[in-house]
Amino acid sequence: MGETEAPVDPATGPQDALSHLHGQLRSSLRSASGRSCEIVALFADIRGFSSFSERNESLAIAKYLRAAVTGILDRYFHDATFFKEITKAYKAAFEKAAKRVTNSEGKSGRVKFKAETDYYPFRMKESLPVVQRAIAAVSATGGTPAVRAANGGLDANWMVRHRVPTVTFGAGQNEAHTIDEWINLDEYHRACALALRLATT
Repeated sequence: MGETEAPVDPATGPQDALSHLHGQLRSSLRSASGRSCEIVALFADIRGFSSFSERNESLAIAKYLRAAVTGILDRYFHDATFFKEITKAYKAAFEKAAKRVTNSEGKSGRVKFKAETDYYPFRMKESLPVVQRAIAAVSATGGTPAVRAANGGLDANWMVRHRVPTVTFGAGQNEAHTIDEWINLDEYHRACALALRLATT
């Protein structure tokens, strides 16, 4: 994939720059069409050139940008329309690989690609009543609410698909579905207390 230079006006704030980058990344992923590509985002902010760099140290700026870009990329996996493009890219990649491999007679393989969606991606607004109730419950039990989108398939995907707004809570699980999976019992017990409060109040 060819390189695309998309400079951002230095007068813009960090949120404007990240919004611009979001559009550039989406365009690049779409144009890849199943090809493997590398996207490099270079941030240049001369010290003292903008208020953002004046207020923050270099390490803090780097951490902010990393978290922000990671958040941008995560959006694609929770976008109800873009996930279809991701599936098409998988299909194109398999078909391309099959054509590149030949047997002793010079014949290439064929791919039969069938996609079934079991977990439809979704993202809810923080202003929804169900999210606000969850935030209030976490606060009431002494916790600090941290609203974020989660990767993976959950019952919530099916319920939201059927128009039942649903939130999920962390229950202390770590390294899920791996040989290193483990659970934090303190977090698990707090999650149980939270579930009980939600069910009884």
